[in-house]
Amino acid sequence: MSVTPDPETALAFALQSQPGVYAALIGSGVSRAAEIPTGWGIVNDLIERLAATRSESTGGDPTRWYTEAFGEPAGFSSLLKQLAPTATDRRALLAGYIEPERDRDHRKPTSAHRALARLARTGHIRVFITTNFDRLLEQAMHDEGIQPLVVANEAQAAGATPFHHADVAVFKIHGDYLDPDSMLVTEDELAAYQPSILERLARCVEEYGLIVCGWSGDWDPALREVLAASRSRRYPLYFTHRGPPSTAARDLLRARDGIALPIDDADRFASRLEARVAALETVARPHPLDLTALIAQLKKVLPAADRVIDVEDLVTTETERVVESVMDLDRFPTSAPSLTNDASGVRLLVDQSNRYVGAAESLVHLAAVGLTYGGSSHDHIWTRMIERVGRTADKQLGGQTALLALRHLPTLLVAYAGALAAIDRGNFRGLRALMIDAVITVSGAELPVIAAAHTWRPFGDAPVVPTVLAIEAETGEECPLERIELLLSGREGKRYTPGSDFLHAQLRDAFVRTIPDETRFTSTFDRAEVMLSFLANDARLAATGGGYFPPAHYGAFTWRNKFSQDTLEADVADECRANAQQLLDAGLFGGDQSRLEAAIDAALEGAAEARERRW
Repeated sequence: MSVTPDPETALAFALQSQPGVYAALIGSGVSRAAEIPTGWGIVNDLIERLAATRSESTGGDPTRWYTEAFGEPAGFSSLLKQLAPTATDRRALLAGYIEPERDRDHRKPTSAHRALARLARTGHIRVFITTNFDRLLEQAMHDEGIQPLVVANEAQAAGATPFHHADVAVFKIHGDYLDPDSMLVTEDELAAYQPSILERLARCVEEYGLIVCGWSGDWDPALREVLAASRSRRYPLYFTHRGPPSTAARDLLRARDGIALPIDDADRFASRLEARVAALETVARPHPLDLTALIAQLKKVLPAADRVIDVEDLVTTETERVVESVMDLDRFPTSAPSLTNDASGVRLLVDQSNRYVGAAESLVHLAAVGLTYGGSSHDHIWTRMIERVGRTADKQLGGQTALLALRHLPTLLVAYAGALAAIDRGNFRGLRALMIDAVITVSGAELPVIAAAHTWRPFGDAPVVPTVLAIEAETGEECPLERIELLLSGREGKRYTPGSDFLHAQLRDAFVRTIPDETRFTSTFDRAEVMLSFLANDARLAATGGGYFPPAHYGAFTWRNKFSQDTLEADVADECRANAQQLLDAGLFGGDQSRLEAAIDAALEGAAEARERRW
């Protein structure tokens, strides 16, 4: 008998296992228990008061009376200006609807606001989109010690930092009552957003899953349009509703393949959801095979100066588990009688590659998190980790060359993940520890990881394999044998840098929390590969021993920027020169400015030659 979890349970598990990837879209229903009127309710009351000043009655239809009296539809801004000519007067007028009245226990954060604020404090929800003018959510957050980034008008939307850089963000897409000119209330006002609001909202909808609460979807055509137009399906849309969903909600659920989630009310839903997530956090136990718990444990001990030993124990234990796994020759054979030079042979190598990817996944995530948040006291841990993994690849084993080469794949994955994290956060000492200080054996020669972990090293005898891996990582589907035949025959378009393409797609999940924006992730990946090309050239130029040093890491940046006159590597070179002292103090390029310049010059020349030679 199969058991299907209810949507609320599924959502709790999603929040607990993927903190920060869901945004909450909050409507007036969340503030209902606080007796905050809706924007339309404020408009109707203001019209009633305006009619009273003229000794007239609206006859129970305020908007019709306004249209007949003034010859135009009721507009919130124009209505406010008639009743309160100055900005100070308008703020005071609106405060009467939203701020608590003396001697009355109302207009305070509700249970829903407080539960959402606790989810923000724990990092499970970091972005809140709201149609509400009140500040109850912000007040609840302040009570939890959170100072959120608040964006409530066009100017703020244009100038504020991206939400993925903020600890917690509150995006008030219909404005704030303390800035009356920002408020959108009437049907005409809600028909379209200003450009910067629209752009930021569209990005949120594309990049995050959504939890809709307290919003029916009936009165906001512009918001409905943005939600329905979203192409992203990485994370689902959960749409809470009291009673049957409205027609607008049903249409939106169909358009987004959303999940309908019936609730009693916002207070009980949010409180129950927060309690379930907290319960899941409580019962989670670190286990080598539980990736979420493993990463959570690492994040817990990394910031503490007195817990370096705990970090080392955690990483060492997991590293030994991975090493034991990849040394299992039953799972990772080094010879196969069925390894042929056709699509079936490529399929065998791809399948073995995917098993290595699975085996190394935990270390990939540990490297991504550790080099993002760790400090100099942890550097030796990353050196030992990558050396332990790398040295397993050169064990004296017999077998077929293509299968033996694949043993370098875990080293490549872990090295790239750690390097990308270190370069993104400017952790140059950690970068040196991982890529320069760490030395592994390749074909009998001792090489720094920067020379050993090259995108072609696992696939030197099987160039179609990384192309197939890239296709599968990008699509999430198995590449059929017919397509592999086309790739082998050259009848399907050639990839210039299949190894880089594969790593770019494969490592995405390890950075979805720290770099949630797709465009920034690609930019960070490309810039990291440029930096690795500088380090690879320096290692080659400074080498005095044996072993083969590849000329450089010429990755996807060479073709992604092929039509640009100002190449990405030139930009990164300028940044390196501007920050040379920081790089040299970290021990990169041997701490020598002349080595830095020589490595940059060699890399720029090599990238130009690669473009000319390849495309």
